[in-house]
Order: sequence, then C-alpha cells, then structure tokens
Amino acid sequence: MDYSFVFEGKSYYIIVKDNKTFYMDESENILDSIETSELENRMFNYFNNSNSNSQELDNAIQNNPNLTTQKEVFRQFLKYIEYYVPLSKREEFYEKIKTLKYQNSTEVESIQKDFNIVGFYSFENNTITINEEAIKEANQVSFNYGNAVYLATLFHELTHFASSSYDKDADELFNGFNHYKDNKIIRSNNGLTEGMTEYITFLRFLTESGCDPELIEQVSLRFTNNGYFFTSLFVAQLCILTSPNVVFGSYFQNLGIMPLCKKLSEIDPDINNAFKLFATIEIDFKYRTIEGFNNINDIIGIIQMQMINYLKKAVKNDIMNNKSEEEIRQRIDFFEKKLISEEILKCKNLNINDYPKIVESIADFQNFKDSINKYYQSDKQNMTL
Repeated sequence: MDYSFVFEGKSYYIIVKDNKTFYMDESENILDSIETSELENRMFNYFNNSNSNSQELDNAIQNNPNLTTQKEVFRQFLKYIEYYVPLSKREEFYEKIKTLKYQNSTEVESIQKDFNIVGFYSFENNTITINEEAIKEANQVSFNYGNAVYLATLFHELTHFASSSYDKDADELFNGFNHYKDNKIIRSNNGLTEGMTEYITFLRFLTESGCDPELIEQVSLRFTNNGYFFTSLFVAQLCILTSPNVVFGSYFQNLGIMPLCKKLSEIDPDINNAFKLFATIEIDFKYRTIEGFNNINDIIGIIQMQMINYLKKAVKNDIMNNKSEEEIRQRIDFFEKKLISEEILKCKNLNINDYPKIVESIADFQNFKDSINKYYQSDKQNMTL
C-alpha cells in the first residue's frame, strides 16, 4: 500500500510493505526549510492568554436565531471550549457562533442510513449535523437529547467548529492541524486532528466533577467504540512528552505539526523521527479508520514504540538535567496510564495476540521502567540506563 503525505505544500511518500514502513521524500532534508521562530513567539504562555469573556459568548449565542433549542447545552459546551481558543481568534469565534446552525439526520435524508457518519461539521455552511440513527446503531442506546453519547458527539463537532477557520473568498480552510488552499492540501494531518478533537471531548466528559457512573459508562462506550480512540491516546502521550501548552496551542492556532516536531527535537535532535511519527499516525488513520483495516501491519504498535522511544530519551535527558526522582516517576506513571494495553484492546473486542508490536511495546516500556527503578536503587554513578 502506498500513501502520499502532504506537508507544507510538499509531497512525501510512504510505502507499507512486508510489515515495514518506508518513508520516501522528494528532497534530501525533510522539513529543514521551515522557519520556526514565529512559532516560538506564538506558543509562549498559550494557556495564560486564554481568558474567558462570558458576556460576549452569551450575547453571541442569544443573537443566534438558528439555535432555538438546547441553547443552554450550547452555552455550557462553548464556554468550556472558549478557554482554549486563543485571543487572536476570539472575535472570529464569537462571530461564527452568531451564524452557527444545527440539524439532525431527519433533516438530511442522504446520511440517515449511513451509520459510518455519526456527526460532522460543515465549514462552508457553518452547520453541525448529528446522525441520530447512527448513534442508536453504533452504541445500542435509545436516542434522546440528554443522552451522553449524543452530547459527546455534539461536543466533538463543536470542538471542530472552534478549531477551524474558513475564508470563503480566499478558498482557504484551517482545521485543527490541517490546512487547505484552493482545493489543494497544504498540510494533511487528519488523524492527529480527529484524535485531538476526541481527546478534548474525553477530557470534558470524563474529568468534569459530578460525573455519575452511568454517564461514565455511556461515554466510555462511545469513546472505545469509535475509530478515533487510539489516536486520542497518542495525543495524550504527546502531551506528556512535550506539553499540553504546545499540543493544544498548535491545534487551536492551526499551526500544523511543526511546533510538535520542534518540541520533540529537543528530546531527539533528529527531526526526521518526529516527521515519521506523525506520518505513521496519518497512515493509521487512513487505513484503519477510513478504509476499515483494523490490524493493518500493526501500525498502532509501531506508533506506540515510537512514542516509548521518545519517553526513554526524555527521561534520560531529565536525569542529566537533574530533575527530581519524583518528577521523573510521575512522568513515567502518567505515560503508562495512556498506553494501549491488553485491557484497552479488550474494550474494543480485540485480541492483543493479533498485535505483536503492542505486546513488544508494552514489554519494552516495562523493561525501561524496571531499569529506572534499579537506577534509583543503585549507585547511580556506576550504572548506565
């Protein structure tokens, strides 16, 4: 299988063959020509600049004639998302809310029987569509507007809404980590974009106070059943490896993956390895999520191995920089909780024996964790990690 990956207007080619992934570029130095100084300035203290303006948000929702029902639900969700929208995009965010439209599948006959489409956001029409029939079919639940599965789907699409910028006159669209211009792909990172959108949805529903067990069970079922689940775990791993500041900032400011590549290059100076990581995430999204190959060359295992390699280098750097044992162990423990494990695969009715690279990655992680334990229990001067 061949796959074309477009980044910053250049095409790169990836071939998956005989359980190996080959990366072929059109230039000798991948990504070397991209300037990063502007990105550094824009990423500085991203979260600290994200103050809320509830009055302007409320006014935008109240002035929207299309949201005749569920205005309180939209207000709660958009208020949560507003925190992540950078100040430079707030005015556009509020203006888009004023014209946002909502429709369910009963109003769009063409998608009623397409159970692969649970919901989507149309950039051109500024419209969110929820496929009620698909929600019932995929999650085996009765549909109502208070259902957790429906609410999580709506929140997911609202996150797409907030992380997108569409200029009709210029025919230019920014969508999470993606960028399109004149019907051409400038940056193609659909897998990472959907994984990030789902991760934010996960954070909203499973970390808010007051979640009762039934709600957690319903929403957990939705997350484990959809095709973005694994990628959302990779996003969580990226947050631990780099920082939430960089990951969230790149997504909501539509900066592409370059800030992430640059941050990962602080762990491993070879930026090509970062590029390969994101290219592999995109391959996984295309072949497993879109085309339905659930175990295509065990790509999720390859991605997890790449992530663990970064963790090992990051921890070694932390030790060299005299980070405390508590900080280092905390980082490792957080990362372990986000690994694709046997328990995670069981949630999706998958057998870990069909994923040898996942088995290998878990063993590799455990060996590394054991080596860290031995390091702190030994004479550190005479031990090499």
